[in-house]
Amino acid sequence: MVNRGAGVRSKNRRLELVGIDLLAEFDALPYVFPFVRVEAQNEARDEFNFVLAQLFTAFDDGIDVLLFVMVSAGFRDVPVVTLRLAVGDPLNEQPGFTYNGLDAVKLGMQTLVVTDTLRMIINALAPREKNHGEAQHVAENLVREWTAQARSGFRAALDFVDYACQAMSTVPTTARSVPRVGIVGEIYVKYSGFANHNIVAWLVDQGIEPVVPPILNYFTQGPMNVLAEHDALLDRRVLLPLGAELVDKAVSHFLHAVNWRLKQFPFPVHFPIPREIAAKAAQALSLTHQYGEGWGIAGEILDMADQGVRKVVCLQPFGCIANQVVARGVERRLRAIHPDLQLLYLDLDHNTSEANLFNRLRLLIAPPTRVSTNRLQMFPLGPAYIVNEFTKLSDSQQSPSCLAEVI
Repeated sequence: MVNRGAGVRSKNRRLELVGIDLLAEFDALPYVFPFVRVEAQNEARDEFNFVLAQLFTAFDDGIDVLLFVMVSAGFRDVPVVTLRLAVGDPLNEQPGFTYNGLDAVKLGMQTLVVTDTLRMIINALAPREKNHGEAQHVAENLVREWTAQARSGFRAALDFVDYACQAMSTVPTTARSVPRVGIVGEIYVKYSGFANHNIVAWLVDQGIEPVVPPILNYFTQGPMNVLAEHDALLDRRVLLPLGAELVDKAVSHFLHAVNWRLKQFPFPVHFPIPREIAAKAAQALSLTHQYGEGWGIAGEILDMADQGVRKVVCLQPFGCIANQVVARGVERRLRAIHPDLQLLYLDLDHNTSEANLFNRLRLLIAPPTRVSTNRLQMFPLGPAYIVNEFTKLSDSQQSPSCLAEVI
């Protein structure tokens, strides 16, 4: 959901700083929040019966960091139970706790579709709503209804998306035109307001609609990755590509059904189809680039450009070489496909200056400055032109402040 207030941190900023320092050797910014929560309960002298860690496949190594956090906080004997939203062995098996991995994947996908839908709708309504915070309030009520309902399954998820669109469409909005800015990048800094200084809320406060791809995109790349490796002769297995093809068709069929229901919402909101995103990404790089966020970043940028979003911010952790390659490394190719595309790459870590971050964002969202024809013809001379004009002003004994008008 939208977290209001750009740059707002949690109430436990002191513990955040301690956690950042403690976990620096792990390069593990995503695990600062679990540390803060554990330490906060430790200081309040609350007791743990167990800790449930919900781990996506992107953060499989996080169990080691979480165990380190628990031990450092004095909870060495508290069991850490992991719920992994993927088919496979538990990451930290505990006696007496078992679950069906396939059921967890299906339920996870249904819930991601619902929550992604609500988040995208909130982003569309927040800069347009007449009553501040109403869209957020309605969405929070819908989340409670989703978690409380007895029905489950993909049909239940589709029906709830239909119901959510109708409920969110009742939020009163203004008729003014709202510019749109896309946000892509590494999965954690893209979705975590803690890591990206609440960039989504900041854009909303500027009267801009933040267009953030659904997190489901990341988890539906798998079948296309398998097919790409098979086509490139990097994987010669026969049955695996057949299974990937079936999974991709099932996912695409489900997302088409979701998008059909989203059409009733008055503003553009949609789930990209994995095969279509892959086809767009293939224009800029090979689909065998599967490290970091893989080809997903290029595909999401091109999909946004096709939807009319020509200003895009790419967020990545400082020193993330993988995303430097698949994001910044294909910038020239992306601009060749869409010459009017404006891309801003931002590296984030715990020492990122908020002033620098938001100043660069202001430059991106600022409307283009009108320049006279004569100055526009001279402008390519750059610094030489400026020095020449400054010399003319000095020779004529005019105030150097006039240089601002020249520039």
